[in-house]
Amino acid sequence: MFAPVARKGDHLGESLSSRSNITPEEFSRSDADPCIYIRRSGSKCSIVIVYVDDLMIFSRTKDDIAEIKEALRSEFSIKELGDLKYCLGIEIHRKREMIVMNQRAYIKRLAEKFGVDKCKDVYTPADSSAKLMKPSEDEYFVAKYPYRELVGALMYLATSTRPDIAYARVLKYLKTTQDVGLVFNGGIKGELVGYADANWAGDLDTRRSTTGYVFFLNGSAISWKSKRQPTVATSSTEAEYMALYNAIQEAVWLRQLLKDLGYENKGATTIYQDNQGCIALAKNPAYHTRTKHIDIKFHFLREKVESKTVELEYKPTDEMIADGFTKVLARNKHNTFVNGLCMKN
Repeated sequence: MFAPVARKGDHLGESLSSRSNITPEEFSRSDADPCIYIRRSGSKCSIVIVYVDDLMIFSRTKDDIAEIKEALRSEFSIKELGDLKYCLGIEIHRKREMIVMNQRAYIKRLAEKFGVDKCKDVYTPADSSAKLMKPSEDEYFVAKYPYRELVGALMYLATSTRPDIAYARVLKYLKTTQDVGLVFNGGIKGELVGYADANWAGDLDTRRSTTGYVFFLNGSAISWKSKRQPTVATSSTEAEYMALYNAIQEAVWLRQLLKDLGYENKGATTIYQDNQGCIALAKNPAYHTRTKHIDIKFHFLREKVESKTVELEYKPTDEMIADGFTKVLARNKHNTFVNGLCMKN
């Protein structure tokens, strides 16, 4: 259910946390995300997600959903839109024991707007043979073409349902693969696991490295990032260590969110890495003089390893799913990357 709430500018989030006629005592606000509210009653759990004056209600029983809607209706003027099929540009397709999320209509409009809807199909988001560098006439092109508008639109796709373009010909690739989306299988059970990788000194202009990580729950990708590192790493081990730091920060947040939602974290969260030196550095509490220049904040990583919050395991580069977040891949490897993210038509 997706319901705009519109009465005198009241905000639903404030009401859920302050009005007893809407929020029973067991309704609590997530510590990890203030837009999520959880109500537990015995083995039953209901979740309300708030976005401005819109909301989504999730529960295992229709009776619980009806109860929450009735409480809201007594306080607000609401419009019910039925089962959730479209939200913030994302299409939600429900099948038997499966949910598929894509942004087909959004990509189609984007391709038409920027004139690539009739271009030849391409099957990777970037040319693996290209050496990207900052153009000398960058400001001229930005001023002449709606470059920033396109980048903003692509960033929204990359953070919503298309992790395969997080490192990025991108729009032509999206047009070719507009039906591809994230798949969430109800029949698969599994723990939270992550993959972290770095491309050492890959930026030809600054020689900064690129961090990439992805987390899976029950076999589906739920969180990912591709980001240029803020400082220059002087070794591949240092670059990987910095990438692990970012991944573990995300793991800590995800564990808290899952705890808020009633999902039990059984032991440490496994994060896979393809650099043996990085793993050894994180596991060994001894002082390493050759890495003393690494900022102290990155030793947050070691602390989380020692406290059993996370567990690091080696994964060969050929099996490192996060590799596609750090560099351009050739078509065969890119297809493997997409399949590894559990993305399908």
